[in-house]
Amino acid sequence: MPTRRIVCLVNGIPGAGKTTLATRLAAELGLPLLRKDSVKEAFADALAGADDLTDHTRQRSTGVGAMEAIWALLAESPCGAIVETWAPPSRDRTFVEAGLRRAGLDPTRVPEVFCAVPVSVACERYAVRAASGQRHTVHRTVSDEEWQWVAEHGIPLGLGPTLRVDTSRPVSDREVARIAVQIAASGGAQR
Repeated sequence: MPTRRIVCLVNGIPGAGKTTLATRLAAELGLPLLRKDSVKEAFADALAGADDLTDHTRQRSTGVGAMEAIWALLAESPCGAIVETWAPPSRDRTFVEAGLRRAGLDPTRVPEVFCAVPVSVACERYAVRAASGQRHTVHRTVSDEEWQWVAEHGIPLGLGPTLRVDTSRPVSDREVARIAVQIAASGGAQR
């Protein structure tokens, strides 16, 4: 009997706490975690010039390539995965929908956990992380103008069922378990 694939998108603005929550959900559900930044950072380490912060087109191409790799890995995963990325709908909705379809999934059945946090909190977290040296060189500094764009476009994709989680504060183990149950109960996301 085939295993039911469980897939969930974890989305939110930079500095929202996506990685922290996605890692905990993957552990709770026993699923692989596919993080855009992990793939993007590996590309930057392996490909000459991929982390050239002065070339915005190259930066965007590295991000797009990272997500294409994630969709391919997701298509091959027999159990599914937690997919963590920053995907504003105004820019990425069509791209994410197509990627999920290529992975053999019905986007309307893939739950999205949206990490909701005030932009001011996310901006502060992002700055602290950058100042600490914990950010890979592939990630560039976000300008005030770009943070304004983030504030205007930082909403859920809305392809499938959306679970909004307040990540401005630590998420309790109990809440992580509750979210994991909701993800698992959402059913398989196959077409």
